[in-house]
Amino acid sequence: MYRRFAEVIVPVTLQLPMLFTYEIPGIFLSKCVVGARVVVSFGKSKIYSAVVRRITDVCPQDCEVKEIIEVLDTVPVVNAIQLQFWDWIASYYMCSLGEVCRAALPASLKLESSTVLYRTTKPIDLAELKPKEALLLASFNDKVKELELSQASKYTGLKNNIAIIKNLIGMGYLVADKVIEEKYKPKIAKFVSLAESIATEDELHKTLDVLAQKSPKQFETLMTFVKMLQATATDGALTSKTAIERKTLLQNPHISPSALTAIISKSLLNETQREVSRIAAYDGEIQLSHDLTDAQATAYKDIKLQFEHKNTVLLRGVTGSGKTEIYIKLIEECINQGKQVLYLLPEIILSSQIIRRLQKVFGDDAAIYHSKISDPERAEMWHRLCSPESNGYKLIVGVRSAIFLPLSNLGLIIIDEEHDASFKQQDPAPRYHARDCAIMLASMHQAKTLLGSATPSIESYYNAMNGKFGLVELLQRYSNAGVPEINVIDTLEAARSSNMKSIFSSFLIGEIDRTIKQGQQAMIFRNRRGFSPYVECQSCGWVPSCENCDVSLTYHKRDNRLVCHHCGFVMDMPHNCKACGGSTLTTKGYGTEKIEDEIKIFFPDARIARLDADVTTSRQRYEQIIYEFENGHTDIIAGTQMISKGFDFKNLHLAGVLGTDTMLNFPDFRAEERAYQMLMQVGGRAGRSTKRGKVVIQTAQPRTPVIEDVLNGDYRHFYNRVVAERSMYAYPPFTRLIRIQLKHKESHFLDDCAATLASSLRKMFGDGVLGPEYPLLPRIQNLYIKEILLKISRNHYGIQAKNSILAAIGNLRAGVSKGGLIVNINVDPQ
Repeated sequence: MYRRFAEVIVPVTLQLPMLFTYEIPGIFLSKCVVGARVVVSFGKSKIYSAVVRRITDVCPQDCEVKEIIEVLDTVPVVNAIQLQFWDWIASYYMCSLGEVCRAALPASLKLESSTVLYRTTKPIDLAELKPKEALLLASFNDKVKELELSQASKYTGLKNNIAIIKNLIGMGYLVADKVIEEKYKPKIAKFVSLAESIATEDELHKTLDVLAQKSPKQFETLMTFVKMLQATATDGALTSKTAIERKTLLQNPHISPSALTAIISKSLLNETQREVSRIAAYDGEIQLSHDLTDAQATAYKDIKLQFEHKNTVLLRGVTGSGKTEIYIKLIEECINQGKQVLYLLPEIILSSQIIRRLQKVFGDDAAIYHSKISDPERAEMWHRLCSPESNGYKLIVGVRSAIFLPLSNLGLIIIDEEHDASFKQQDPAPRYHARDCAIMLASMHQAKTLLGSATPSIESYYNAMNGKFGLVELLQRYSNAGVPEINVIDTLEAARSSNMKSIFSSFLIGEIDRTIKQGQQAMIFRNRRGFSPYVECQSCGWVPSCENCDVSLTYHKRDNRLVCHHCGFVMDMPHNCKACGGSTLTTKGYGTEKIEDEIKIFFPDARIARLDADVTTSRQRYEQIIYEFENGHTDIIAGTQMISKGFDFKNLHLAGVLGTDTMLNFPDFRAEERAYQMLMQVGGRAGRSTKRGKVVIQTAQPRTPVIEDVLNGDYRHFYNRVVAERSMYAYPPFTRLIRIQLKHKESHFLDDCAATLASSLRKMFGDGVLGPEYPLLPRIQNLYIKEILLKISRNHYGIQAKNSILAAIGNLRAGVSKGGLIVNINVDPQ
């Protein structure tokens, strides 16, 4: 008998073999294609949707082969290039294909079985039931016929209901079943159109005359509908084929819902259902792109020239030079050639401002993709890009996850602010870097990649200087706007001379005052949220710390709570010290919440806003904050790194930077690079119009090399200095780094495991193995952490090295005496 098998990717996070084989039943042979989703039984009791990677005639000999339960897609949801791309990510970042699949697909396309409880017909005997069992049975009624296992706690009040449910099943009151159903459903809306019987002018007039005499409300409703219909028609002609969504009709105050229903029941109007998009259409005017300045035009021509010889080009354009206008010209050219463009940004919050600019030029051809849009919207966009009947989108703007979209005709990838650490995924796996992945994805599509930044990463600039990438530099600001004036304030000297007012220098307070009096705006940057990083007892030194992590709790004044930013642990602010009972608890340090509070004291009449993770809890909220600042409704904005990412605020004159020393003194070989980039990026937000802006940097270390490089605005000097140090100490870009992180709830067991793994790795990589050591935070979420850092020559990081690392980890897992050991691999950690 002819048998065929599908090797599938199951979207689970376990470190399991790459592919799993299932037999394709005869009824699915014609439907089961590579890239489609199929329903499979996995393990003892779970059911998942998996993606078909390949189809083969070879039957596995060493195990029982299960059959595919169902084929979900008629059209593949993952194309061939995507699958090739997934293979590369899994190999390079040393993770499983299941982990890649889980990260790539929208939640609505990843199906997983759930346990559903059904009530039997057995009569309830309260004498044999415990109170909690009776409560759960009482939840079933004429309206509630079934109950998901996860919902049981809502009725019993218990977190774990397994014992209760087992008892009820054993007594015959309940039965359980595994169910899996498609999460994504197209959005259906009701539309209303003229019935053919009154579509002619004469018949319509007769109908209106009758309604005017018998039912004035129906007359007004039908008349209003006709006027709305004429407004939508290009020539004003009435036809039964033109329809208006019922929801839109009912927004008109002259249309009565009951009258509309009555007219439809009389067959004077037809009501039909149609599939509609969840994604809001662009309803603004389409504008022509701006003409480029001479400097921009030269850079644009140089990029095109470089693309003739290089697949990747780095554009180093100073802040305010108008890189986005160059991007728009390149996007236009690519779209005119019938190709798609992927435009990657580091932050969700930045993509909202950029998409507004791009939609003015490209309209509905541009779409936005990130985690803040609803999952049904993401799934709809995914389906639209997959559908052969649809033209899809020509321009996708998104954050790092957008690299996984099913693009079929990619011509160009633009990575704006390419230096930003947000492009690196941290947890969970795959711990990919979107910039590096985008370069590989573009090569698979035979497309081009443009990296843009005012402060490129050392690695990217190194590649450009050594000929791997093309290099174009744009060193003139748009409209010849001047480079901001940078003022460095020595906070130690200011404190000695009584020129510090709370956390602000007198100079900064004076500049803020002048700025808002002139009708301009100011920005205050501090890369720490909350009111203060910790609270301390002045009598004994006790500091409240997290119960689950080895970290102090951050004080949030608005809620009067202490919060752990790593696990979410919360406690009320204590009135007394829990160690000595004293009442001298004092906040130490400051975050953006305290900055906002202090600014209100100094400038009580100013309009002040704050932008950090604590206030941007929804897409609407952060868009509102940005919109209000962009349109001059806010005078001063305080925030974390969110406010430093490529925003274009025309009226922003002053940028103040606080907490510079924290960035400079962080124990990491990239600390100088990050500090330089952050200072230049924050400063670059100021003075982007005709008037020269100002930057005020407060630091206790004004004579450090980084501060001097910022003052001189000399990126090349900064690069040469840093790259020489990295060459001396064998750090990227001269080596590849791999960080192996081990976690376990018992510290002694973890110490033994880490030492064993490090010893095994040293046999292969010698002095390239550093550690194991505890990181800055040695315990998070009740798991102790140890890290091993591998330095591997760029020429030796290949399949053999990766296999050696995976083998060493596999041997460790096989030899340990306890469960619960977690091993994470982070290739190219940031």
